[in-house]
Amino acid sequence: MPIALKQFILVMAVLAIALVFVVQFRPGTDVQSATETCAVEQEGRCVVSHADFVTAYRLASPSGGDGDDAKSQVRPLIIEGLVQRWLLVEDAARLGVGVSEAEVTRQLSRGFARVSLPADQESFANYIGLAEPPQGPARNMGALDPKTNRFDYARYEKFVQRATAKTLKDFREYQDKEALAARMRQLVKARVRISESEALADFTGKNAKIVVDYAKLERAFYQRHALDQSEAALKAWTDQNQKEVDEAFAARKESFLPECRLVRQIMVRIDDTAGDKELAKKKASDKLELAKKRLESGDKFADVARELSEDPQSATSGGQLGCFAPGKLAKPNTTKALDDAALTLAKGKLSDVIESTFGLHLVRLDAVLSGEDAEREGKRETARELYSKKEGESRAAEASKQILAAVKGGKTLAAAIEAHLAELTLPGKADAEASAKARAALRGDLGCPRVETSEEFSLGSPPFAGVENPADAGRLLFGIEQIGGLPNDVLKLYDGYAVAQLKEKKSPTTKDWEEKRDESIARMREAKQRDAIVAYVHELREKHAKNLTYKIALREEPKNKAAK
Repeated sequence: MPIALKQFILVMAVLAIALVFVVQFRPGTDVQSATETCAVEQEGRCVVSHADFVTAYRLASPSGGDGDDAKSQVRPLIIEGLVQRWLLVEDAARLGVGVSEAEVTRQLSRGFARVSLPADQESFANYIGLAEPPQGPARNMGALDPKTNRFDYARYEKFVQRATAKTLKDFREYQDKEALAARMRQLVKARVRISESEALADFTGKNAKIVVDYAKLERAFYQRHALDQSEAALKAWTDQNQKEVDEAFAARKESFLPECRLVRQIMVRIDDTAGDKELAKKKASDKLELAKKRLESGDKFADVARELSEDPQSATSGGQLGCFAPGKLAKPNTTKALDDAALTLAKGKLSDVIESTFGLHLVRLDAVLSGEDAEREGKRETARELYSKKEGESRAAEASKQILAAVKGGKTLAAAIEAHLAELTLPGKADAEASAKARAALRGDLGCPRVETSEEFSLGSPPFAGVENPADAGRLLFGIEQIGGLPNDVLKLYDGYAVAQLKEKKSPTTKDWEEKRDESIARMREAKQRDAIVAYVHELREKHAKNLTYKIALREEPKNKAAK
């Protein structure tokens, strides 16, 4: 068939559909609209009708109706989307922008009914099952004949009557507004321009890969070695932070009352990485047996725990697990097996070897406290945990800043760490022998700061384990231009801080860019277009959408529902 003839037939088909719409939507066709109420007002003027809200809600709700899924999220989005539609339609009138009847007809004849969502939430359309044809989210009306894939007016009429709570005429007017808002969004997005150099810079930044040397300054390391664990230090800190201690204890006092048991432990880990699991378990058992013999010979439990226990949390306090009520384990590194042992032991007695997912344990019951004694001990433990956490965090932060400054001053990362460890104050280690022994123990601690090298990573990926906010860390590290350079700040870890230094940087090749050029430009344009319409609508809202009054609750279901 000649191309000209095909075009002629297509034009005639569109005109025929338009004629049907004009006839069907003439005044007086079908039943009259329900009495209009208002969903959103501005100083007495209705800017979003309740009828439009009901229609938009039904079009946007999952499955096109009143299912329970996502209702709490859909409702406020629909209201905000309609407010933004109103702003865009008003702005279109100011600018003299319009849409023709033929344009609206073409959109509907494709089988889609447009729905306005907030500019910064249009991606939500996928979640609620909306299609995304050009110019915005829309609901598939099922108006195309499945055999011919042509518009079927009877199907369209049935959809409008059953699913929109509007007459055919009112629904057409509703779609007129949607089309005009869509045209405004399209015009805003059309102004976005992306230069090739801009796209190349963005592509290079997102596809570059780097390697860093880093050192972790973990809170637990400073808790174990740099904190004064004496009762005097604890009391001084508690006196200065009594309100915080009282509030924390109030939230956890049921862990101590009406009765709690003071328990200590010595724990030895079983090496999970060992090839011979039985041998690894025997080594752990032998070490625990040595601890048991020392206790039987008269050594203090606290001293043995500090030297041999491999639980970093309890070892520093002489193996104290805390005082806990039955079934209320006080520490995250205890298990039900330890809880059961504490309930069956007599005061001062030592348990048999207990195996858990953490390793092998020896447990001793020190005391059973109740009433005021239990409350006093609970407050003391609460204070110690807060003291340890906050002061350990403070020491780690100070250490990371000190090391970063030293490297910026010209030292290597390794030399800065060594200088820091040499100057680290070790509480309670006054004599030379104790101090030397403690400093040797520092370097044997698995948490001791040391230089490590990351795997190669890209922007958006975690640079190494434990980073609290990979996105922030990535921006800092990828902002470093020179090899050997440092970020302007330390990196926050979940349990401390880290100092990092750029070791390698690899940029994508020209071939990489050529292969991804068009895709990269399109993706960047789409992102900038989204930002442009979000900014445009935000500006309209700031200027023209003040003093809005919402006449319907944002989280309630609409009362006006069309019959199904």
